[in-house]
Amino acid sequence: MKRRNTKENKLRSRAARKGRLFFVGTTLCILSMWFGINTAHPFQLTAELRRKNEITEKSLGDLTAQNENLQTKIRALNTPEGIELTGRKHGFAYPNEHRLIFP
Repeated sequence: MKRRNTKENKLRSRAARKGRLFFVGTTLCILSMWFGINTAHPFQLTAELRRKNEITEKSLGDLTAQNENLQTKIRALNTPEGIELTGRKHGFAYPNEHRLIFP
């Protein structure tokens, strides 16, 4: 009878080992996935912030170029010739000067 008990004990211990191995393996897989997700999060956040930063920098570059163009126009209009040209476009004339309107 001892032999049968020994064989049954061996089978039970093998089954118990397989069960523990399955449990440990499953736990390790779940922990690995959790660590992988938590490790990837900062990199995903960095990529998102980098993309937003590139969009903001492009917008800043566009606005800077637009500002430079407007500053150039202001400097051109802030001269006596620029003032005269703008006044004539709006229908102004010097005193004692007659405006001619062509149809």
